[in-house]
Amino acid sequence: MELNTDIKVFPLNSIADTVYQEINEMMLYCIINDRVPYVQDLPLPQDINIINGQHLYDINKIRLELKAAQLGAKSLKWIYGADASYIGLELKPHLSEPLICFANTKREEDDELDAQSIYLLDQFTDESIKRVLKKYHTDNNSHKNKLSLQMFKFISEYDSGSSENELRENKRKNISDNLQDDDILMELSLRFSNITQKYNGAQKFIFLALNNYYIKQETGLSIKKPLTASNKAKLNSALKSLAETKSAKLTQTLVECFLYSQRMTHYRFSKERVYTKNELDEELYVLAPDVSSFDFQIKPQINDNDQERVYFT
Repeated sequence: MELNTDIKVFPLNSIADTVYQEINEMMLYCIINDRVPYVQDLPLPQDINIINGQHLYDINKIRLELKAAQLGAKSLKWIYGADASYIGLELKPHLSEPLICFANTKREEDDELDAQSIYLLDQFTDESIKRVLKKYHTDNNSHKNKLSLQMFKFISEYDSGSSENELRENKRKNISDNLQDDDILMELSLRFSNITQKYNGAQKFIFLALNNYYIKQETGLSIKKPLTASNKAKLNSALKSLAETKSAKLTQTLVECFLYSQRMTHYRFSKERVYTKNELDEELYVLAPDVSSFDFQIKPQINDNDQERVYFT
């Protein structure tokens, strides 16, 4: 079958400094159209690559979620454009633009970077998805059929919850243990202070609200009460105020909150993606970005009176 040439499959050059502008624009669109994911009572499910089962753990995940909200997607299932084109998926005409996904590397302003296109599964026609999924039933042991089998496997396991169950349970246990350990509470408080020391009021409100959102998305747990109607309006207003500025403040806040929330689900608030004690000695496939250590120049002194659980307020 002829490949769908509308799918962008090759690495693209992008300017790193435009990312925050994209996030600001996506957020404003979501606010205007009442599609902000962070004010919903139920978060969108965790993201997943439907070919290899991997998750996004950085700014790309935030951008994917905003794009899904823009499109009205029901999930965060995604695929690289090259894979989508290779196995024969076809785009819906009105949902043809991909997200440009960056590698987890240090970037400087105005750097040109190679990047890959990724698409949400919701951007492809139901007919082409069904056609691809049927391929794994055939006797043809081709590479495309094997990818079809992987796609069927990861979608089925993800939708049923079986593939994520153990991981979610480990994360729930980690959060419970982390929040009962005085040493880790001190670390949480220190990192929170480091992150938010230069935040304005809008940034602090967003950080606290989204901390609960990301934890609930990862584990199903709520570490504080759901947002009231007035707080949802306040959150929308705070997001709008940052999105309207010509700066990276919104992007910075979203990324730092996501990384902080991720660390709360890790064993002993580990910077790296370690979920159980047994995994501490394993070689990690992807290392956490340095920014997730939150080691800034100013390190406030934390005394006993500062150990209140600021992330619960």
